[in-house]
Amino acid sequence: MAIDIGDKAIEEFSAIIKDAKTVLWNGPMGVFEMDCFAKGTKEIAEALADSSAISIVGGGDSVTAAKKFKVQDKLSSAPQAAAPPWNSWKARCCPAWAPCPTNAAAANRSKPSCDGRLPGRQPWAA
Repeated sequence: MAIDIGDKAIEEFSAIIKDAKTVLWNGPMGVFEMDCFAKGTKEIAEALADSSAISIVGGGDSVTAAKKFKVQDKLSSAPQAAAPPWNSWKARCCPAWAPCPTNAAAANRSKPSCDGRLPGRQPWAA
């Protein structure tokens, strides 16, 4: 169980966020609800808020973290609902995220196949 990220990870993630054009944030960095483990999530949330990147926050925990650290108004999108915002637009604007045709044999497996595909999914093709 990850309870928080360390200073090196905060530094590396913050540098990536600073140079990013778009960031999809889907999950806190640790157990931010406990102040002793909130540093990583707080600093990443602040890095997103200070960034010029388009920042899309999804998932209830990330939204809750953005509110806790008072950065939700500085992010491009921090929905009020728990559902990630990309659930509603992924198939429309991002075909690679659209559901792929299923493979009945693969759907019964509980782990990814050797080629890295998730169970029940085929590589997406244009």
